[in-house]
Amino acid sequence: MRWATKSPGDFNKFESNDLLTRKIYAEIQPKVEHSITGFGKILEPVVLALTQWAHLHMLPRMAAEKSLAEKEVL
Repeated sequence: MRWATKSPGDFNKFESNDLLTRKIYAEIQPKVEHSITGFGKILEPVVLALTQWAHLHMLPRMAAEKSLAEKEVL
């Protein structure tokens, strides 16, 4: 599952709550990989359900608001 975040600090919050683990590779080009923990995996059905709800309800609403805003500009 792909996690979208607003800032790198979000990963720290997920780590501190045992939802993600971080592996840092000591390479010339710094590399960090995050993995979901077993505890975090429990949330997957909830996150997927919320994502589906947002696509069903919020995307059309956002599109309607954008369309209305564009009409007000004209």
